[in-house]
Amino acid sequence: MALNTTVGSKTANSFCTVVQADAYIAASLWSASDKALWTALSDSEVEALLKLAAIMMCGMGWIKYPVYKKQALPFPRWYVDDDGNDVYVNDDDSTVGIPDAIKKAQAYIAFDVVYRALQDRTSPGDGVAGEAIERLSLFGDVSIGFSKGETSIQNGSAWEDIISKEHWEIAVLIGKYYSPIEWVSNNERAIPDMEDEVA
Repeated sequence: MALNTTVGSKTANSFCTVVQADAYIAASLWSASDKALWTALSDSEVEALLKLAAIMMCGMGWIKYPVYKKQALPFPRWYVDDDGNDVYVNDDDSTVGIPDAIKKAQAYIAFDVVYRALQDRTSPGDGVAGEAIERLSLFGDVSIGFSKGETSIQNGSAWEDIISKEHWEIAVLIGKYYSPIEWVSNNERAIPDMEDEVA
C-alpha cells in the first residue's frame, strides 16, 4: 500500500512524503556516510520505514484533540483557546495541517529508531544496537521483539521512554505536542466539535 499523506484521512498512513523525508534527512546533523545509507534505500523501503514510524507515533500521548472524525493518524489536532476560538495545532495555528516538526520527527524516527534497530546498529552508520530489534510482527497484535524484551509497536509510553532517553533531537521536535500525562477538563467547550470525515 503506497503512502497516503492526505491530512485527516481515515486511510492516511504517513505524515510526510518520501520527498519530504529525504529533505529532512539531507538537512539533518548526521554524517555524510549516515545520510548515504538513507539515500541508498529504495522508495518502497523508505515508505515501509515511514509507515512503521507513523504506527509508533499513533500510540503516543499527543495533547489536544483530533480535527476530523475517523482520522487514522493523531494529527491534525486542535484546541479551544482562552477566548473560545478553535485553534489548530499547526506551525502558524491558522490552517488545518501537520506541524513541520511532526513530519521531521517521523522521518527521524524512521531512520534513527526503526532503521537502525532493524539493522542492529547503535546509530544509523555503525555499531551494534544495545536494544536491537530481533523480530517484527505486523499480524495480530502488532509487536516488536527487542534483544532485551518485547513491546507492542503501539505502546506509546514505551516509545516515549526510548525517544526521551536515546534520541534527544526527536524528543525536542515532539516535545511541545505531547504529554505522558492526560489532563481531563470539566469545561465542555474545551473539547472542539470534530469536522466531518475526510473523503
